[in-house]
Amino acid sequence: ALAMSAIIRTASTSAFNTAHIRDKTFAHWVAENHLEALRIEGGFPDTGDKETEVEMAGRKWKIVTDVKETPDDDIRRIEVRVRGYDDPKGTSISLLTGFLGRP
Repeated sequence: ALAMSAIIRTASTSAFNTAHIRDKTFAHWVAENHLEALRIEGGFPDTGDKETEVEMAGRKWKIVTDVKETPDDDIRRIEVRVRGYDDPKGTSISLLTGFLGRP
């Protein structure tokens, strides 16, 4: 009985870790796609926060984009935070930072 409970606990932990890694991977892809879409648009984003939603891999994701000034007026710092659609506000599974220059 002791061995069986240890096996079950190990299997449960392994399943949780696998799901967590899967979610982190998809969230990072969502962040990369979002940052690349901003680059493709070719504009120069205004500073501030913006929240959007997308669907990827059969799941909805929330994206919070925080655009900040840098010491160079022709460059913006962009932080992209991604969380699951039902995850609490203020949390994130992935954080990606990039920079955009004035076109």
